Amino acid sequence: MDTFQATMLGLMLILPLGWCTRFAGKRIHLPAALSLMILGMLLGPEIADLIPEDYFSVSGTLSKMAFVILLVRAGIGLTPRMVKKYLIPTFYLGIIPLLIEGAVLAFVGKQYLFQTWPLAFLFASILMCESPAIIFPTMLKVRHKKLGSNKEIPNKIMVKTLGNILIAQTAILFFIDSIVLEPEQSNSLWFYYLFPINICLGVVLSFLLAKVIPWQKIAETNIPFKDESMAAILLTTAALSYFGLGQFKIENIVATVFIGIFAFQAIPQLKDNIDKSLFKVWSVFEIILFCNLGAHIRLDTILAGNSLITVLGILLLAHASRQLILYAMLKSSHYDNAESVYIGFAHIPKATMQAVFGALPLMAFENAGLTELIPAGEIILMAAVLGIILTAPPGALMLDNMAPKLLKQEGAAET
Repeated sequence: MDTFQATMLGLMLILPLGWCTRFAGKRIHLPAALSLMILGMLLGPEIADLIPEDYFSVSGTLSKMAFVILLVRAGIGLTPRMVKKYLIPTFYLGIIPLLIEGAVLAFVGKQYLFQTWPLAFLFASILMCESPAIIFPTMLKVRHKKLGSNKEIPNKIMVKTLGNILIAQTAILFFIDSIVLEPEQSNSLWFYYLFPINICLGVVLSFLLAKVIPWQKIAETNIPFKDESMAAILLTTAALSYFGLGQFKIENIVATVFIGIFAFQAIPQLKDNIDKSLFKVWSVFEIILFCNLGAHIRLDTILAGNSLITVLGILLLAHASRQLILYAMLKSSHYDNAESVYIGFAHIPKATMQAVFGALPLMAFENAGLTELIPAGEIILMAAVLGIILTAPPGALMLDNMAPKLLKQEGAAET
């Protein structure tokens, strides 16, 4: 069976069952990420083995396409001015706590799970980042209700999340390459060392790519299904940015977000309608993303030995460290206690980065023939799944339900 046939058969199996599973899960208040991962595990080689083997050669690309959709939707709520304005808050609201959690994950992981520092750092890079799939849509909804807008909390949370996923993805790819590449291929790591220049280059190239598309002219035409067509053009442009720049190891997260920003500057009147179309596409790729992750889960690895308890303890210790440093920094800021608690909630949910990249080390080690590293890849995958299960449901619920209770509505008097 060729790859195309395997992909079609895999999607024909996953999508209908995924839609039913997600619907049933919501009826019993089970998060979509969890119910879909369970489905993927049931359909995958661990249990029923119904997904064609060749499907897994493209599953990583399909999962990354789900990530592209989220990045484009993030661009709907941001502007270049906002990104520039919130650079400093991004450091103390996001990047410093992120790095503290990553340092704890790497140090303790090296002591108890991994034999080398690169593996420990790879483990930390995948586990330390919060989920844009949960945070971006929730912050857009909170901002629409004008909650926390006096201090621009929703915007700052979105920008700090963008900064965090930028650092996390770069670190993940760097450590995978540093582990699997032969010594004579090490020159390609220079793209990571030139990180600031890489970001600027990516933004410039995305600006040029976005400017090539005559957004306004297309919006003024009477093409059928205009909103859906515009969404398709936008996603195609964003995918070219993300995958094209990534092929040359040029920073592609900020570049892809800026595709959305530049496009919606040209067609602000279609912003809401296109976002509705993007949400429909996301609802399909959400199934693919989390089913793909579930299909890579190996129960025998998760349940073997003391790894599960060890990983659980490391995750809890690292996240506690993150919340403590965040609380200490917010204590001397202009945020009150309720706002500080809410900002802390925005550091809890993990789902997207873990779902997109959780299985990547294992696949990279298998493809490189590094059989001695496969157990480490399986532990990283198990930790990614455990992180999603532990944090995505409570994080999503607290961000959504507690916003009216902890954030002041725009225009409300400060106390």
